[in-house]
Amino acid sequence: MILSKLEKRKRNRKEEYNTPRVLILIHSFLFILIVFIFLMVFFKKEPIFRFNMPSVNKRLNNFFKSTSFHEIIPNSVGKCKTKKYIAKEPCFNVGRIYHEEKTFYHATLLFLQGLRSVKIMNMNFYYEKGIYYLSLDGYFKHIIGPLFLKLCLGTNFCPISTYAFLVGSKPTFSVNVAVQCNNKKPPYYMTDIIVKDLKITKIEIVKHSDVIDNVDIKLDDVQDRVQEKVNAMLEAKKKIIVWKNQKYHLEGFLNYLISKNALSGFSCEPINY
Repeated sequence: MILSKLEKRKRNRKEEYNTPRVLILIHSFLFILIVFIFLMVFFKKEPIFRFNMPSVNKRLNNFFKSTSFHEIIPNSVGKCKTKKYIAKEPCFNVGRIYHEEKTFYHATLLFLQGLRSVKIMNMNFYYEKGIYYLSLDGYFKHIIGPLFLKLCLGTNFCPISTYAFLVGSKPTFSVNVAVQCNNKKPPYYMTDIIVKDLKITKIEIVKHSDVIDNVDIKLDDVQDRVQEKVNAMLEAKKKIIVWKNQKYHLEGFLNYLISKNALSGFSCEPINY
Protein backbone atom coordinates (compact mmCIF):
# COMPACT_ATOMS: atom_id res chain seq x y z
CA MET A 1 0.00 0.00 0.00
CA ILE A 2 2.75 2.40 0.95
CA LEU A 3 4.64 1.44 -2.25
CA SER A 4 1.60 2.07 -4.40
CA LYS A 5 1.15 5.51 -2.84
CA LEU A 6 4.79 6.35 -3.51
CA GLU A 7 4.51 5.25 -7.11
CA LYS A 8 1.36 7.33 -7.53
CA ARG A 9 3.13 10.39 -6.13
CA LYS A 10 6.03 9.86 -8.54
CA ARG A 11 3.67 9.65 -11.49
CA ASN A 12 1.89 12.87 -10.45
CA ARG A 13 5.20 14.68 -10.03
CA LYS A 14 6.34 13.46 -13.45
CA GLU A 15 3.10 14.64 -15.06
CA GLU A 16 3.41 18.03 -13.29
CA TYR A 17 6.96 18.30 -14.52
CA ASN A 18 6.13 17.31 -18.12
CA THR A 19 3.12 19.67 -18.51
CA PRO A 20 5.13 22.96 -18.45
CA ARG A 21 7.63 21.46 -20.92
CA VAL A 22 4.81 20.61 -23.36
CA LEU A 23 3.38 24.15 -23.06
CA ILE A 24 6.82 25.67 -23.64
CA LEU A 25 7.28 23.51 -26.73
CA ILE A 26 3.84 24.52 -28.08
CA HIS A 27 4.49 28.23 -27.44
CA SER A 28 7.93 27.98 -29.03
CA PHE A 29 6.49 26.28 -32.10
CA LEU A 30 3.74 28.92 -32.45
CA PHE A 31 6.27 31.73 -32.03
CA ILE A 32 8.54 30.27 -34.74
CA LEU A 33 5.51 29.80 -37.03
CA ILE A 34 4.40 33.42 -36.55
CA VAL A 35 7.91 34.73 -37.22
CA PHE A 36 8.16 32.55 -40.34
CA ILE A 37 4.81 33.79 -41.70
CA PHE A 38 5.78 37.40 -40.96
CA LEU A 39 9.06 37.01 -42.82
CA MET A 40 7.31 35.40 -45.79
CA VAL A 41 4.87 38.31 -46.03
CA PHE A 42 7.57 40.92 -45.45
CA PHE A 43 9.93 39.57 -48.08
CA LYS A 44 7.26 38.50 -50.56
CA LYS A 45 7.94 40.21 -53.87
CA GLU A 46 4.86 41.94 -55.21
CA PRO A 47 4.38 41.83 -58.98
CA ILE A 48 5.27 44.94 -60.99
CA PHE A 49 2.13 46.93 -61.75
CA ARG A 50 1.17 47.04 -65.44
CA PHE A 51 -1.93 48.19 -67.24
CA ASN A 52 -4.28 45.48 -68.44
CA MET A 53 -5.54 47.35 -71.49
CA PRO A 54 -8.87 45.53 -72.05
CA SER A 55 -9.71 45.96 -68.36
CA VAL A 56 -8.62 49.63 -68.32
CA ASN A 57 -10.67 50.40 -71.44
CA LYS A 58 -13.73 48.79 -69.90
CA ARG A 59 -13.32 50.77 -66.66
CA LEU A 60 -12.71 54.05 -68.51
CA ASN A 61 -15.72 53.47 -70.74
CA ASN A 62 -17.92 52.97 -67.68
CA PHE A 63 -16.38 56.00 -65.96
CA PHE A 64 -16.96 58.38 -68.88
CA LYS A 65 -20.63 57.39 -68.92
CA SER A 66 -21.08 57.80 -65.16
CA THR A 67 -22.16 60.75 -63.02
CA SER A 68 -18.69 60.71 -61.40
CA PHE A 69 -17.13 61.94 -64.66
CA HIS A 70 -19.62 64.79 -65.03
CA GLU A 71 -19.04 65.83 -61.42
CA ILE A 72 -15.29 66.42 -61.91
CA ILE A 73 -15.60 68.55 -65.05
CA PRO A 74 -16.73 72.20 -64.93
CA ASN A 75 -19.93 73.68 -66.29
CA SER A 76 -17.94 76.50 -67.88
CA VAL A 77 -14.41 77.45 -68.87
CA GLY A 78 -12.90 80.80 -69.87
CA LYS A 79 -13.20 84.29 -68.39
CA CYS A 80 -15.81 83.39 -65.80
CA LYS A 81 -17.02 86.87 -64.88
CA THR A 82 -17.42 90.09 -66.86
CA LYS A 83 -19.52 93.23 -66.37
CA LYS A 84 -22.29 91.82 -68.53
CA TYR A 85 -22.04 88.01 -68.15
CA ILE A 86 -21.28 85.52 -65.39
CA ALA A 87 -20.55 81.93 -66.38
CA LYS A 88 -22.39 79.09 -64.71
CA GLU A 89 -20.45 77.57 -61.82
CA PRO A 90 -18.28 75.65 -61.39
CA CYS A 91 -16.16 77.57 -63.88
CA PHE A 92 -12.43 77.20 -64.60
CA ASN A 93 -11.08 80.71 -64.94
CA VAL A 94 -8.43 80.44 -67.68
CA GLY A 95 -9.05 83.81 -69.36
CA ARG A 96 -10.85 84.47 -72.62
CA ILE A 97 -11.16 81.48 -74.92
CA TYR A 98 -10.63 83.17 -78.25
CA HIS A 99 -9.63 86.58 -79.63
CA GLU A 100 -9.22 87.63 -83.23
CA GLU A 101 -8.82 90.99 -84.95
CA LYS A 102 -10.00 91.52 -88.53
CA THR A 103 -10.24 94.68 -90.63
CA PHE A 104 -13.96 95.22 -89.94
CA TYR A 105 -14.38 93.62 -86.51
CA HIS A 106 -12.62 92.34 -83.40
CA ALA A 107 -14.13 89.20 -81.85
CA THR A 108 -13.58 87.84 -78.33
CA LEU A 109 -15.14 84.63 -77.05
CA LEU A 110 -15.32 85.12 -73.27
CA PHE A 111 -16.25 81.65 -72.08
CA LEU A 112 -17.96 78.40 -73.05
CA GLN A 113 -20.83 77.09 -70.96
CA GLY A 114 -22.58 73.73 -70.96
CA LEU A 115 -19.55 71.44 -70.75
CA ARG A 116 -21.33 69.08 -68.36
CA SER A 117 -23.81 68.22 -71.10
CA VAL A 118 -21.05 66.22 -72.82
CA LYS A 119 -21.78 62.66 -73.94
CA ILE A 120 -18.87 60.35 -74.79
CA MET A 121 -19.81 57.99 -77.62
CA ASN A 122 -16.52 56.23 -78.37
CA MET A 123 -13.29 55.84 -76.41
CA ASN A 124 -10.00 54.04 -76.91
CA PHE A 125 -7.00 53.93 -74.57
CA TYR A 126 -3.81 52.50 -76.09
CA TYR A 127 -0.01 52.42 -75.82
CA GLU A 128 2.65 53.04 -78.45
CA LYS A 129 6.42 53.52 -78.01
CA GLY A 130 6.45 55.03 -74.52
CA ILE A 131 3.31 57.11 -75.01
CA TYR A 132 -0.26 56.44 -73.87
CA TYR A 133 -3.07 57.79 -76.02
CA LEU A 134 -6.72 58.42 -75.22
CA SER A 135 -9.05 58.97 -78.17
CA LEU A 136 -12.53 60.33 -77.51
CA ASP A 137 -15.46 61.40 -79.61
CA GLY A 138 -18.99 62.44 -78.73
CA TYR A 139 -21.22 65.50 -78.55
CA PHE A 140 -22.58 68.19 -76.25
CA LYS A 141 -26.33 68.41 -75.77
CA HIS A 142 -25.94 72.16 -75.79
CA ILE A 143 -23.11 74.66 -75.53
CA ILE A 144 -23.10 78.47 -75.56
CA GLY A 145 -20.66 81.34 -75.16
CA PRO A 146 -20.94 85.16 -75.24
CA LEU A 147 -19.05 86.71 -78.14
CA PHE A 148 -17.92 90.31 -77.57
CA LEU A 149 -17.67 92.23 -80.86
CA LYS A 150 -16.16 95.54 -81.86
CA LEU A 151 -17.16 96.82 -85.30
CA CYS A 152 -14.30 98.63 -86.97
CA LEU A 153 -13.54 101.02 -89.83
CA GLY A 154 -10.01 99.99 -90.55
CA THR A 155 -7.66 98.26 -88.15
CA ASN A 156 -7.59 100.66 -85.20
CA PHE A 157 -10.89 102.56 -85.26
CA CYS A 158 -13.68 100.45 -83.68
CA PRO A 159 -16.51 102.77 -82.59
CA ILE A 160 -19.28 100.19 -82.02
CA SER A 161 -19.32 97.43 -79.39
CA THR A 162 -21.98 94.74 -79.18
CA TYR A 163 -22.54 91.07 -78.32
CA ALA A 164 -23.46 87.93 -80.19
CA PHE A 165 -23.47 84.29 -79.08
CA LEU A 166 -21.55 81.23 -80.14
CA VAL A 167 -24.16 78.49 -79.97
CA GLY A 168 -24.02 74.76 -80.54
CA SER A 169 -27.03 72.46 -80.66
CA LYS A 170 -25.59 68.98 -80.26
CA PRO A 171 -22.14 69.99 -81.56
CA THR A 172 -19.90 66.99 -82.13
CA PHE A 173 -16.24 66.72 -81.20
CA SER A 174 -13.28 64.38 -81.39
CA VAL A 175 -9.96 64.66 -79.59
CA ASN A 176 -6.75 62.76 -78.84
CA VAL A 177 -4.86 63.09 -75.59
CA ALA A 178 -1.23 61.95 -75.33
CA VAL A 179 0.87 61.44 -72.19
CA GLN A 180 4.53 60.43 -71.88
CA CYS A 181 5.29 57.44 -69.66
CA ASN A 182 8.58 56.78 -67.84
CA ASN A 183 8.71 53.99 -65.24
CA LYS A 184 12.25 55.03 -64.16
CA LYS A 185 11.13 58.27 -62.49
CA PRO A 186 8.74 57.32 -59.66
CA PRO A 187 6.41 58.75 -58.59
CA TYR A 188 6.34 60.96 -61.71
CA TYR A 189 5.47 58.20 -64.15
CA MET A 190 3.14 60.24 -66.36
CA THR A 191 4.29 63.61 -67.72
CA ASP A 192 3.72 66.07 -70.57
CA ILE A 193 -0.01 65.60 -71.13
CA ILE A 194 -1.06 67.25 -74.37
CA VAL A 195 -4.31 67.56 -76.32
CA LYS A 196 -4.07 66.89 -80.05
CA ASP A 197 -6.34 66.94 -83.10
CA LEU A 198 -9.34 68.64 -81.50
CA LYS A 199 -12.26 68.83 -83.94
CA ILE A 200 -15.55 70.65 -83.23
CA THR A 201 -18.53 70.84 -85.59
CA LYS A 202 -22.05 72.34 -85.66
CA ILE A 203 -21.27 75.60 -83.87
CA GLU A 204 -22.72 78.83 -85.24
CA ILE A 205 -22.87 82.54 -84.39
CA VAL A 206 -26.28 83.87 -83.38
CA LYS A 207 -26.59 87.64 -83.78
CA HIS A 208 -28.93 89.66 -81.55
CA SER A 209 -28.34 93.11 -83.03
CA ASP A 210 -29.33 94.70 -86.33
CA VAL A 211 -26.01 96.52 -86.30
CA ILE A 212 -24.09 93.35 -87.09
CA ASP A 213 -26.62 91.59 -89.33
CA ASN A 214 -24.66 92.41 -92.46
CA VAL A 215 -21.23 91.75 -90.96
CA ASP A 216 -19.80 88.42 -92.07
CA ILE A 217 -18.15 87.06 -88.94
CA LYS A 218 -15.94 84.05 -89.46
CA LEU A 219 -14.18 82.67 -86.43
CA ASP A 220 -11.17 81.02 -88.00
CA ASP A 221 -9.47 78.20 -86.12
CA VAL A 222 -11.75 78.27 -83.06
CA GLN A 223 -10.92 74.65 -82.29
CA ASP A 224 -7.17 75.39 -82.56
CA ARG A 225 -7.49 78.27 -80.09
CA VAL A 226 -9.53 76.15 -77.68
CA GLN A 227 -6.88 73.41 -77.94
CA GLU A 228 -4.15 75.96 -77.17
CA LYS A 229 -6.07 77.11 -74.08
CA VAL A 230 -6.51 73.57 -72.79
CA ASN A 231 -2.84 72.75 -73.31
CA ALA A 232 -1.78 75.97 -71.58
CA MET A 233 -3.94 74.96 -68.60
CA LEU A 234 -2.37 71.48 -68.54
CA GLU A 235 1.15 72.91 -68.78
CA ALA A 236 0.43 75.33 -65.93
CA LYS A 237 -0.72 72.31 -63.87
CA LYS A 238 -3.90 73.96 -62.68
CA LYS A 239 -5.53 71.87 -59.95
CA ILE A 240 -8.88 71.04 -61.48
CA ILE A 241 -9.66 67.64 -59.93
CA VAL A 242 -11.03 67.23 -56.40
CA TRP A 243 -10.57 63.74 -54.92
CA LYS A 244 -11.08 62.83 -51.27
CA ASN A 245 -10.96 66.50 -50.25
CA GLN A 246 -7.65 67.03 -52.06
CA LYS A 247 -7.07 69.05 -55.23
CA TYR A 248 -4.95 67.63 -58.05
CA HIS A 249 -3.85 68.69 -61.50
CA LEU A 250 -4.45 65.99 -64.13
CA GLU A 251 -0.84 64.78 -64.27
CA GLY A 252 -0.60 64.60 -60.48
CA PHE A 253 -3.89 62.73 -60.22
CA LEU A 254 -2.77 60.06 -62.71
CA ASN A 255 0.51 59.56 -60.83
CA TYR A 256 -1.36 59.40 -57.51
CA LEU A 257 -3.58 56.58 -58.81
CA ILE A 258 -0.61 54.64 -60.20
CA SER A 259 1.44 55.03 -56.99
CA LYS A 260 -1.48 53.67 -54.96
CA ASN A 261 -1.39 50.45 -57.00
CA ALA A 262 2.33 50.18 -57.83
CA LEU A 263 3.66 48.96 -54.46
CA SER A 264 6.66 47.24 -56.05
CA GLY A 265 7.15 49.42 -59.08
CA PHE A 266 5.43 50.25 -62.33
CA SER A 267 6.14 49.27 -65.92
CA CYS A 268 5.00 51.49 -68.76
CA GLU A 269 4.57 48.53 -71.07
CA PRO A 270 1.09 47.01 -70.62
CA ILE A 271 0.43 43.34 -70.00
CA ASN A 272 0.96 41.19 -73.13
CA TYR A 273 2.40 44.14 -75.04
